[in-house]
Amino acid sequence: GWRGLLFGISGFAGGAAAIGASLLAGWFLEVYLFPYSFAFCFLSAFILTSISYSFLCLIKEPSYPSMKQHVSIAKYLRQIPDVLKRDRNFSLFLIGTIFVSFEGMAVASFAVYAIEKMNLTGEQIGLLTALMTGTQALSNPLWGRLGDRKGQKLIVELATICSLVATF
Repeated sequence: GWRGLLFGISGFAGGAAAIGASLLAGWFLEVYLFPYSFAFCFLSAFILTSISYSFLCLIKEPSYPSMKQHVSIAKYLRQIPDVLKRDRNFSLFLIGTIFVSFEGMAVASFAVYAIEKMNLTGEQIGLLTALMTGTQALSNPLWGRLGDRKGQKLIVELATICSLVATF
């Protein structure tokens, strides 16, 4: 299949846009004083996210016949422990996902540390962000194609290992 490559290319396109946004944020931080620089960054993020959401709203999903009964939220929540006991793979997936999400916090901490210790300018902060985003964007199609050939689970495992090594 080509699903992984498709997601890789879309990740590349999104990353390329994020590079431009990072450089623009660096320019805002360099040219405008606080709090205006942050206000322009957040306003830009709001506008771009709104545009993205607008496109998502235009998507028409095909209707699927529903065979399942609707259950109350309380009953649904009471069923979760049984599902986790029955489906070991799903339980392991959830635990792994929770711990991998902490890696994102580490990356943000690295950026803050670098900014404080290196006295970076706004322009340099934007460039650092663009470089971090750019390397991820460039690797997305490669990871996607490798996932198509060897399996997506391997990609998640390799990405987690890369994150661990980078954090270490």
